[in-house]
Amino acid sequence: QSNNRKRSPLKDGLPTLEDHRGVGVRDAANHLFALGNKSVFIGDSLPSIDELKDLANLDPKVIELDINVKTNSEVIIRLLSETYTARTDEARDAIRASESRLLLNGDTIEPFNTTSKEYGDISIDNKNYMRYMGELQILKINQSEDFRTNIV
Repeated sequence: QSNNRKRSPLKDGLPTLEDHRGVGVRDAANHLFALGNKSVFIGDSLPSIDELKDLANLDPKVIELDINVKTNSEVIIRLLSETYTARTDEARDAIRASESRLLLNGDTIEPFNTTSKEYGDISIDNKNYMRYMGELQILKINQSEDFRTNIV
Protein backbone atom coordinates (compact mmCIF):
# COMPACT_ATOMS: atom_id res chain seq x y z
CA GLN A 1 0.00 0.00 0.00
CA SER A 2 1.14 3.54 -0.60
CA ASN A 3 1.16 5.79 2.43
CA ASN A 4 1.15 8.83 0.13
CA ARG A 5 -2.49 8.94 -0.98
CA LYS A 6 -4.81 6.20 0.21
CA ARG A 7 -7.89 5.12 -1.73
CA SER A 8 -11.32 6.54 -1.01
CA PRO A 9 -13.72 6.16 0.63
CA LEU A 10 -12.07 4.49 3.65
CA LYS A 11 -8.51 5.73 3.13
CA ASP A 12 -7.21 2.82 5.22
CA GLY A 13 -4.75 1.60 2.62
CA LEU A 14 -4.87 -1.58 0.58
CA PRO A 15 -2.16 -3.91 1.91
CA THR A 16 -1.52 -7.39 0.55
CA LEU A 17 -1.19 -8.66 4.12
CA GLU A 18 -3.05 -7.10 7.02
CA ASP A 19 0.23 -7.00 8.94
CA HIS A 20 1.50 -4.51 6.35
CA ARG A 21 -1.17 -1.91 7.08
CA GLY A 22 0.70 1.26 8.05
CA VAL A 23 4.09 -0.24 7.14
CA GLY A 24 6.28 1.53 4.61
CA VAL A 25 6.28 0.32 1.00
CA ARG A 26 9.94 -0.76 1.17
CA ASP A 27 9.50 -2.86 4.33
CA ALA A 28 6.28 -4.45 3.07
CA ALA A 29 7.85 -5.31 -0.31
CA ASN A 30 10.99 -6.67 1.37
CA HIS A 31 8.80 -8.94 3.50
CA LEU A 32 6.84 -10.16 0.47
CA PHE A 33 10.09 -10.96 -1.36
CA ALA A 34 11.33 -12.83 1.73
CA LEU A 35 8.15 -14.93 1.57
CA GLY A 36 9.00 -15.90 -2.01
CA ASN A 37 6.93 -13.46 -4.04
CA LYS A 38 8.49 -12.62 -7.40
CA SER A 39 6.83 -9.22 -7.88
CA VAL A 40 5.06 -6.54 -5.86
CA PHE A 41 2.24 -4.19 -6.84
CA ILE A 42 1.02 -1.09 -5.02
CA GLY A 43 -2.74 -1.26 -4.47
CA ASP A 44 -3.26 2.42 -3.68
CA SER A 45 -3.04 4.94 -6.49
CA LEU A 46 -0.46 7.67 -6.70
CA PRO A 47 2.52 6.37 -4.72
CA SER A 48 5.09 9.03 -3.92
CA ILE A 49 8.31 9.38 -5.91
CA ASP A 50 10.25 8.25 -2.81
CA GLU A 51 8.11 5.10 -2.52
CA LEU A 52 8.72 4.29 -6.19
CA LYS A 53 12.47 4.87 -5.76
CA ASP A 54 12.48 2.60 -2.69
CA LEU A 55 10.79 -0.17 -4.68
CA ALA A 56 13.09 0.30 -7.66
CA ASN A 57 16.16 -0.03 -5.42
CA LEU A 58 15.02 -3.29 -3.79
CA ASP A 59 16.58 -6.53 -4.97
CA PRO A 60 14.04 -9.37 -4.68
CA LYS A 61 16.93 -11.81 -4.13
CA VAL A 62 18.25 -9.91 -1.09
CA ILE A 63 16.39 -9.84 2.23
CA GLU A 64 17.18 -6.70 4.21
CA LEU A 65 16.99 -6.90 7.98
CA ASP A 66 16.58 -3.95 10.34
CA ILE A 67 18.27 -4.84 13.60
CA ASN A 68 18.96 -3.12 16.91
CA VAL A 69 22.65 -3.76 17.51
CA LYS A 70 23.53 -4.39 21.17
CA THR A 71 27.21 -3.44 20.91
CA ASN A 72 29.50 -0.61 19.87
CA SER A 73 32.13 -3.04 18.56
CA GLU A 74 33.41 -1.75 15.22
CA VAL A 75 34.17 -5.32 14.15
CA ILE A 76 30.60 -6.48 14.79
CA ILE A 77 29.07 -3.40 13.17
CA ARG A 78 31.29 -3.88 10.11
CA LEU A 79 30.30 -7.55 9.85
CA LEU A 80 26.60 -6.71 10.20
CA SER A 81 26.79 -4.18 7.37
CA GLU A 82 27.80 -6.87 4.85
CA THR A 83 25.55 -8.89 2.56
CA TYR A 84 25.49 -12.63 3.24
CA THR A 85 24.24 -15.81 1.65
CA ALA A 86 22.84 -18.71 3.63
CA ARG A 87 25.08 -21.76 3.69
CA THR A 88 23.92 -24.59 1.46
CA ASP A 89 24.43 -27.16 4.24
CA GLU A 90 21.32 -26.03 6.08
CA ALA A 91 21.31 -26.35 9.86
CA ARG A 92 18.25 -27.39 11.85
CA ASP A 93 18.49 -24.63 14.45
CA ALA A 94 19.85 -21.60 12.57
CA ILE A 95 20.35 -19.92 9.22
CA ARG A 96 24.12 -19.70 8.92
CA ALA A 97 25.99 -17.11 6.87
CA SER A 98 28.53 -18.45 4.40
CA GLU A 99 30.98 -15.55 4.39
CA SER A 100 31.12 -14.21 7.94
CA ARG A 101 34.27 -15.95 9.17
CA LEU A 102 36.13 -15.02 5.99
CA LEU A 103 35.16 -11.37 6.38
CA LEU A 104 36.58 -11.29 9.91
CA ASN A 105 40.02 -10.54 8.39
CA GLY A 106 42.01 -11.48 11.49
CA ASP A 107 39.98 -9.32 13.88
CA THR A 108 38.99 -10.70 17.29
CA ILE A 109 35.44 -10.83 18.61
CA GLU A 110 35.36 -10.41 22.37
CA PRO A 111 32.58 -12.01 24.44
CA PHE A 112 29.59 -9.80 25.28
CA ASN A 113 25.85 -10.37 25.72
CA THR A 114 26.22 -14.15 26.00
CA THR A 115 22.70 -14.55 27.39
CA SER A 116 20.08 -17.10 26.37
CA LYS A 117 19.02 -16.76 22.76
CA GLU A 118 15.54 -16.46 21.28
CA TYR A 119 13.99 -17.30 17.93
CA GLY A 120 15.00 -14.62 15.42
CA ASP A 121 18.06 -13.41 17.34
CA ILE A 122 21.23 -12.81 15.37
CA SER A 123 24.26 -14.40 16.97
CA ILE A 124 27.96 -14.28 16.26
CA ASP A 125 30.48 -16.63 17.79
CA ASN A 126 33.23 -14.98 19.84
CA LYS A 127 36.89 -15.87 20.46
CA ASN A 128 35.89 -18.60 22.95
CA TYR A 129 34.55 -20.64 20.01
CA MET A 130 38.06 -20.58 18.53
CA ARG A 131 37.98 -21.53 14.83
CA TYR A 132 34.25 -20.74 14.63
CA MET A 133 34.80 -17.15 15.79
CA GLY A 134 32.86 -14.87 13.45
CA GLU A 135 30.16 -17.44 12.59
CA LEU A 136 27.01 -15.37 12.02
CA GLN A 137 23.58 -16.96 12.41
CA ILE A 138 19.88 -16.16 12.59
CA LEU A 139 18.32 -18.48 15.14
CA LYS A 140 15.35 -20.67 14.21
CA ILE A 141 14.74 -21.83 17.80
CA ASN A 142 15.33 -20.64 21.35
CA GLN A 143 18.73 -21.68 22.69
CA SER A 144 20.33 -21.68 26.11
CA GLU A 145 23.11 -19.35 27.19
CA ASP A 146 26.57 -20.13 25.77
CA PHE A 147 29.68 -18.13 26.74
CA ARG A 148 31.04 -18.70 23.20
CA THR A 149 28.19 -16.96 21.39
CA ASN A 150 27.20 -13.27 21.43
CA ILE A 151 23.72 -11.96 20.70
CA VAL A 152 24.16 -8.89 18.53
